[in-house]
Amino acid sequence: MSVKVDYIAQCKVKETLEANVPAASLATITHALFDTYANLSDATDIVVTQCAIFTVECETTENIDLTNLTGTNNLTVDATDERVIFFRIIADPDNQEPMSIEEAASNGYPLKGEGWYQELRPGQEDLWFSNNEGYDVTSSTKNITVSGEGALHLLFVFGPGSYG
Repeated sequence: MSVKVDYIAQCKVKETLEANVPAASLATITHALFDTYANLSDATDIVVTQCAIFTVECETTENIDLTNLTGTNNLTVDATDERVIFFRIIADPDNQEPMSIEEAASNGYPLKGEGWYQELRPGQEDLWFSNNEGYDVTSSTKNITVSGEGALHLLFVFGPGSYG
């Protein structure tokens, strides 16, 4: 499998100032300090190897096993000895209740650190870029738990593990 990634994180905020403005031309400020762009296809320090895009339909609790995912064309994605480079999650806007996603109690994968837990309300989303600092997927660190009632749309992009 060949995977190419353009990582773009952008949130432009235009603020219109209404007080203490010396000139009308300075009344609007665009904040773009946190915009990020990286073409990882050309990067030498971050390598991506495979990805999995899927939806979890949940009525109470579901387990995501990073060593046994279904990828494009129903191919099995096994991330053993790799790590999550990117993670994107979107809570379906039609969900009636918040849903949670977290490191599983058994063989949990600490995606965002030990004890990681996240709740998403309908329509909320998150994008996580861990560069080379993520945890390796192993037989004892591979599971993520989804809880709630509804659907979560997920994207995982993996790269080689053990960066040092």
